Amino acid sequence: MGNRSYLSINKPGERWQVLFEGNNSLAHFWLLLLQKDDVESVRSVYREIYQPENEDAEIDTDIRVGQAQAIENARGRRDYIAQVYPDLLDYYDEWLAYLKRQPSEDDTLFIDLIQLAGFYETPDEFLNRLAAFYDDVAQLRPAFERNIPETSGWDGTSGRLFAASSLFYRNFPEARMQPGNIGLVKTPGRFKAMNYAWGAVSLAMVGGLFYLFRLFPHFWQHILIALLFAPAIYISIKGFLLVERWSGRALQKRN
Repeated sequence: MGNRSYLSINKPGERWQVLFEGNNSLAHFWLLLLQKDDVESVRSVYREIYQPENEDAEIDTDIRVGQAQAIENARGRRDYIAQVYPDLLDYYDEWLAYLKRQPSEDDTLFIDLIQLAGFYETPDEFLNRLAAFYDDVAQLRPAFERNIPETSGWDGTSGRLFAASSLFYRNFPEARMQPGNIGLVKTPGRFKAMNYAWGAVSLAMVGGLFYLFRLFPHFWQHILIALLFAPAIYISIKGFLLVERWSGRALQKRN
């Protein structure tokens, strides 16, 4: 099963809804929602849970942060992403916008990292590692890899709402390879129809070029027709990408 971590929220009428989760990995975008003091605030609790007599005890180890405050904290670190991970900036902004849209019963986000402490000799060693991350941010030093587990974490919603609305998320290589995620994006009916229609147009364009090969027998005419294949393929791919982008935006507005 792995050592799990969770970013969750209490939605109206739906308590403890997991928005994002990790499996044996630390999602560093989550830490950007917090201040260093937020991490320090759970040190005594983490120590308590790892006492032999308390390992099976029901102890609340969530790091709590106000939803609005968390968004403000993360926006304050936007310059870090822009300078150190410029290729992730659009994804970071999209992820924050998604978090901001989530309805909260108590204006609170909950971050549960306690299981990840099990990879370290002591919970203090783990929390010191988290605290050091903020020093990396202040010094504009790279601190994590460019992948889903180490940035946003995996979409933990039952309907894979973020994955369905985020083209950035779906374009990560691991999102395409993750078992159970291959078919999680359901294209709305009208956009599926557009995909089929554009597929027909693309086939017609390519088929038409092959027909011209037969219609015009001269070598120099074949050269001219061959030159049209590259733009035809480009237009075809561009069309499919536009349909996917429109589909993602529609789902994002709905979610």
